[in-house]
Amino acid sequence: MKDRATTVLWFIPILVTIHNLEESLLMRVALSKLVIRIPEQFHGFIPIITYQQFLIAVLVVTILPSLLMLIYWRYRIGILLLILLGFQMVMLINVLSHVAIALLLNSYFSGLITALVLNLPFSVYLFNRAIHQQWVSRQVVALLVPIALLVHGPGLMGLMEISGWVGSQL
Repeated sequence: MKDRATTVLWFIPILVTIHNLEESLLMRVALSKLVIRIPEQFHGFIPIITYQQFLIAVLVVTILPSLLMLIYWRYRIGILLLILLGFQMVMLINVLSHVAIALLLNSYFSGLITALVLNLPFSVYLFNRAIHQQWVSRQVVALLVPIALLVHGPGLMGLMEISGWVGSQL
């Protein structure tokens, strides 16, 4: 892959950081709004996330793509390209979750602005470029969707559980 393509990939950790900063600054209030809107009968199925859990998880999710990108930039390990693209697919799925939560709350939800203004257009651009410049095939991009859904859903909930345990040890 050409150097200019690698430059584009650097936007993955940069935009993740910006998005996670917006979320982190406003999530304490957002979580309390969300808990109020979840019907009590769903509390056993939908985990209630604390602000501390969120901050620990978001720290991991912010650092990880930067580390992956540094390693990819230095060594050009092909699988890391797929993982970075997968990470961006998770961010694209995350856009949908922010929109859904904002609709549920009928108001702004932490992270919505950067999701719509930065992550949505960048994701469309990145995946179009990746396909057109043959970094990966359309089939690979399509395969990233169900993987990203698993990471964003059960994977993220697992990370929140681990973050809760880590928080209780601090």
